[in-house]
Order: sequence, then structure tokens, then C-alpha cells
Amino acid sequence: MGDIRHTLPEGVAGPFFDDEYGDVYVAVYAFTGADYTPAELKRIAEDARQRLLRVKDVSKVVLVGERPEKVFVEFSHKKLATLGVSPQQVFESLRRQNAVTPAGSVETQTDRVYVRVDGPFDAAEKVRAVPVQAGGKVFRVGDIADVRRGYEDPPTFTVRHNGKPGVEVAVAIRPGGNVLHARAGPGNGIQGD
Repeated sequence: MGDIRHTLPEGVAGPFFDDEYGDVYVAVYAFTGADYTPAELKRIAEDARQRLLRVKDVSKVVLVGERPEKVFVEFSHKKLATLGVSPQQVFESLRRQNAVTPAGSVETQTDRVYVRVDGPFDAAEKVRAVPVQAGGKVFRVGDIADVRRGYEDPPTFTVRHNGKPGVEVAVAIRPGGNVLHARAGPGNGIQGD
């Protein structure tokens, strides 16, 4: 599959192989809260994940149901036509500036390292500032489009606990490990219900 990667269309991520279908998660903790955004819930769950990875006999901890943040660029075709700018020119300017960078994770042998964009406001500001040249004039993307940060819409996958949206942390134990070591409680730095 790696040999044909160069033949895939630009922007395609992968190919990826999922060979972890044998994991058994012995504990699943749900994080919910009416006053928390999806990004805040993800940060709280990630903190719990990092703590659980230090617990004896835990081999793997994954987040389930986190809702990715995205930068949305919405423009009016009428406005673009009036200014003499095509949607393709906007897309090409963004591609050249490499302003839209995918976020995700990198799997290592012992951990999953999350790759994040600069921050909740910087990424949208960078996209707004990208210059677009058309008809001898230079515009900023923010001058001709509404650029906002939001959540993946519609979400690819959601988690609910007692009817409330949330993020789950699933814990797998190493072969031969003691499942009681992965339980939440004051002894391992995790508080749970």
C-alpha cells in the first residue's frame, strides 16, 4: 500500500492499517459536563489518559468520542464574482500558504502523541490573513470570506453518557495484568464515579 501512496489524490491521508482489533478495554470512564465545550472535555479526558498510562498493568488508554475542531471558510459566490475572485483562487492561496494543517496523532510503540494546531484562535487568524491575488488586487481571505473555528459538523462519531454528550477514556490492561490496578481512585491519581 505504501508503494501506491504517491498515486492517491492530494490531501488524502493514509493509507492506514488497523491491526489493533484484539484490544479488550476493561474500564471505560465517561467525561461529561453541561458547562464544558467539546474541546475542554477532550483536554480533561486527555489529562486522565496521561495519568492512567502511569498506572501499573495499563498497556493502552484511548479517547473515544472526541469531537475534532476545524477551521471553516465560508464565502458568498456572489461577493467573489463581484470582486473577480474565484473559489479556486481562494483554495489555491490556502494550499500555497499551507495555512490549513491537519491535526491528528502519531502512534509510537508505547504511546499516542497528539499533534495539535497552534491554538483555538491563532489557526483561524492565520487563515484570515492568507493573501489572495486576483485581477491585480490582493485581498485577505478574511476580507472575502467568513472564517470561524468550530467543531466537525456533522460529527463522525459521538458518545453520550446518561443522554449527555461526552468523551470516554477506555483502558486496556497488559497480558497477565491485574484489572483492579486500572480502577479509578485516590491511590492512582484518578477520581471516578
